[in-house]
Amino acid sequence: MAPDHHYSRRWWILGVLCLSLVIIIIDETALNVALPALVRELDATSSELQWAVDSYILVYAALLFPAGNLGDRFGRRAVLLAGLVVFGIGSVGAVVSASPGQLVASRVVMGVGGAMVMPGTLSILAQVFPPRERAFAIGVWSGVSGVGILLGPIVAGWLLEHYWWGSIFLINIPIVIVTLVLGRALLPESRDPAAAPLDPAGSALAVVGLAALLYGVIEWPVYGIRNPRIVAGLVVGAAALVAFVVVELRSEAPMFDVRVLRRPPVAMSTWVITAVFLTLVGSGFALTQYLQLVQGRSPIVTGLLFGPTTIAWSAVAPASPALVRRFGHRNVLVTGLTVTAAGYVALATLGTGRDLALLVTVFAFQGAGMGMATTPVTDLVMGGLPPERSGIASAINDTARQVGGAFGVAILGSVLAAGYRGAYTGPAVGGAGDNLASALGLGDPGIVPMAMDAFVRGFGWVMAISAAIIAVVTVYVALVVDRGAGREAREDGAPIPTEEPDPAAGVSAP
Repeated sequence: MAPDHHYSRRWWILGVLCLSLVIIIIDETALNVALPALVRELDATSSELQWAVDSYILVYAALLFPAGNLGDRFGRRAVLLAGLVVFGIGSVGAVVSASPGQLVASRVVMGVGGAMVMPGTLSILAQVFPPRERAFAIGVWSGVSGVGILLGPIVAGWLLEHYWWGSIFLINIPIVIVTLVLGRALLPESRDPAAAPLDPAGSALAVVGLAALLYGVIEWPVYGIRNPRIVAGLVVGAAALVAFVVVELRSEAPMFDVRVLRRPPVAMSTWVITAVFLTLVGSGFALTQYLQLVQGRSPIVTGLLFGPTTIAWSAVAPASPALVRRFGHRNVLVTGLTVTAAGYVALATLGTGRDLALLVTVFAFQGAGMGMATTPVTDLVMGGLPPERSGIASAINDTARQVGGAFGVAILGSVLAAGYRGAYTGPAVGGAGDNLASALGLGDPGIVPMAMDAFVRGFGWVMAISAAIIAVVTVYVALVVDRGAGREAREDGAPIPTEEPDPAAGVSAP
């Protein structure tokens, strides 16, 4: 029998989409490993480190809906390829940055490119794969996204061992070029003929709201929560986001129809994705510094220590659809989230020792837990809206990830900074009162132990709060997801009829 040409082409397309995805995702976490180097080479403060990481994620998150709308309107393939070009330009700027401000500006450009790329990967996937293959393809996509997040520190660590810190961005250039060539040859073009018109007012309000809120959260440890600029940032941010919701509700053709969040599977999945990536990215910001500055591990070893998480995530994510069919959405999600929370509890107990076995075990279990949780909720989001609205469904999923990650770095990074400043009792000389990297740079045996203890105190708070966030979301999932949801297939693979064919059938109303 001749091979199915269309079947084979679909998997080649998935490969190109995953390559586009992984290069965008890697840059969410690659910079974390270079944070100590930025303190040494660019004299960056704690808040500048947070902005260097968050500037990319913030713009990325705020522009995902407009970018998804652009793809639906003008062509998902065209917008994805254009985004790769913008991302490449931003990468070049990051390579040659000579100050924290230049690096932040370059990361903003990279965030614009990433926002243009990300929605296209999932929306093209949903258009190319038929329903019977879609869940597995999404599992592969989810596994690759997890690999990208956790490969970032590994690749960056190796580059930092052999080259200067800017090399972590230089590697993007050849990958972008290869992906552009393959994308032009293989990716199909698709549009939504009923796509909403562009919404510049909504886009501006989203950017202003998220940026102002993040400013207030990131700069809070520096100026204090009662400082007028912090209060103004939080108030302006909240007001802009409320205005965004009002504008979208009143619009006849909103960029983001917030009413879709009334659909139980979409709402539940959005909260789960946000919480998982808030804790994952935020704790990663603290972990990469802990491993290098407290445990004294090299950048490459630090990166490799995330390998067990990568392997476990990539192994479990594609298998989770089968687990859902066997045990149901509720059981799979609760199990995955519980394992993830337990990992954060274990990490909160770490001190200044170097317990390698504990780290490897915890990272592996957390990878399995996150891989088990992310695929079912992604499938619920994509299945919660009609296929012709796949761009918006993809943007909801991606925005939840990025908003979670941005606020993870802002919130947990500020908890780390505030914990350090509150526990540090030594002299505030040479930046020692701001961050551990500066304290270690002084080499003063009277200061270093106090700085180490202060950092560990803040680190413990970061992990404890991460565990609490996941625990709350786990209880929420257990309450709103039906016990038997997700057992959609018989042993022969035929769908089981249900009274309610809507994808919302597996989730009860909150």
